[in-house]
Amino acid sequence: MSIKYENVARSAATKLAKKLDSTLLEAVEIELAKLELENHPESYEESKLIIRLTIAALIIQIASLACDVISLQKQESNTLNKEEIEHIIRREMKINNSISPEQQELIIQVVTEEALNQEK
Repeated sequence: MSIKYENVARSAATKLAKKLDSTLLEAVEIELAKLELENHPESYEESKLIIRLTIAALIIQIASLACDVISLQKQESNTLNKEEIEHIIRREMKINNSISPEQQELIIQVVTEEALNQEK
């Protein structure tokens, strides 16, 4: 079994993040994604990568919305439940046709739950 540079880079970034920069792993993932696109243009792998990046962007968008909603509700002394926050996110988010509605719903639920857990 051969060693994969991607795994070495990820592992090293995880360890270095503790000492250098907590976002180092994210930066390595971005660079690996760029390399994958450059090395496999117009291929099945590229379409898989594009879908992964689209999902990642959607996760970030939903996380940002969830944090904004939770922050606003705290400022206004309101308490919204998980379903109400998810409803607001669905209403405010940009529709992405490359991700199935089921996947979008799953992402909304998981991200909202994580935002609420971290807010506690």
